[in-house]
Amino acid sequence: MEKATVYELMGFLLAFLGIGIAYYSIHFGIRLEKTKSELEHTERMRALELGRSLPGDGPWLTPLRAGVPVAAACRSASSAWRYSPAWPSVIMARSGRRPVSSASSPSAAAP
Repeated sequence: MEKATVYELMGFLLAFLGIGIAYYSIHFGIRLEKTKSELEHTERMRALELGRSLPGDGPWLTPLRAGVPVAAACRSASSAWRYSPAWPSVIMARSGRRPVSSASSPSAAAP
């Protein structure tokens, strides 16, 4: 057999195996999802028969779901205020010192 023929056969074989592996992966994935769905349905029906709360049917709005966005908004607002351009003048005014402006600095007065 020639070298080119062997490589062509190997390429065909690898492509055929790849298609087969993809087919079985999809087939078993669909089968697994179907089994999971059936088990979940059975679990929910059994919980209804026994009068228990259904799995996964908790309240949607919990303190954590409400608290995290509020805390993030407060933190970003405080950071925006803290690092705003007016912040140094606020510190200077509270300490009793006057902020130095660029017009009164000695380098600005030089010709």
